[in-house]
Order: sequence, then structure tokens, then C-alpha cells
Amino acid sequence: MESIEKRLAGIEQKLENVVRLEERVNNHDEVIVRYGNRLDESDHRVRKLELWQAEHNPDIILTTLKSNQDNIDYVRGEINTLKEKGGISKGQKDVGKEVLKWIAGILAAIIIYQSTRGF
Repeated sequence: MESIEKRLAGIEQKLENVVRLEERVNNHDEVIVRYGNRLDESDHRVRKLELWQAEHNPDIILTTLKSNQDNIDYVRGEINTLKEKGGISKGQKDVGKEVLKWIAGILAAIIIYQSTRGF
């Protein structure tokens, strides 16, 4: 009798666990359905807003396109300016090199003069 009672108590405990698990699963299913409905409603609202904006404010699209075109034209102008000035040497580096050559030549002449002065 006692072993049968123990077995029945074990079975009862396991059935309680199964019932709790089933309740959790049902609760999760309800939560998922509720959030899915919320997402569907939000998607519907966003779609309605986008359609309303498209119908009532087409100037935003045209303004944005115009602004983008202006930016593209500005960048093209800058690129053309850089291409035009890319091959032009400002001469600053060349002047520095020439001055350095003159100074090196003068120093070389002084060294040669000093070394050959005694001969």
C-alpha cells in the first residue's frame, strides 16, 4: 500500500509539473500573439503616416532632391578645381631648392679656397 501511495504521489507531482509547464506555454503564446498584434498595428500606422506624407507634402521630396543635386554640383566643382590646380607648382619648393644649391655652392667654394690656399 505504501509503495502504491508513493508512486501515486510521484505521479501526482509530475502531473502538477506538466500542468504548470502547460500554463507557462499558454502564457507565452498569449504574450507572443499580443506583441505580434502590436507590431501589426504599428506597421499599419507607419504605412498610413507615410502615405499621408506622400499625399500632403510632396515638396519635401522635391526639396530634398534639389538639395542633393546642389551638393553634388558643389562637390563636382571642387573636384574640377582640384584637377585644374593639381598640375600647377606654386614654386615655393623650387625656390627653396635653388637657395639651398646656392648656399651649398658658396660653402663648397669657401672650403676649396681654404684647402688650396696653402699650396
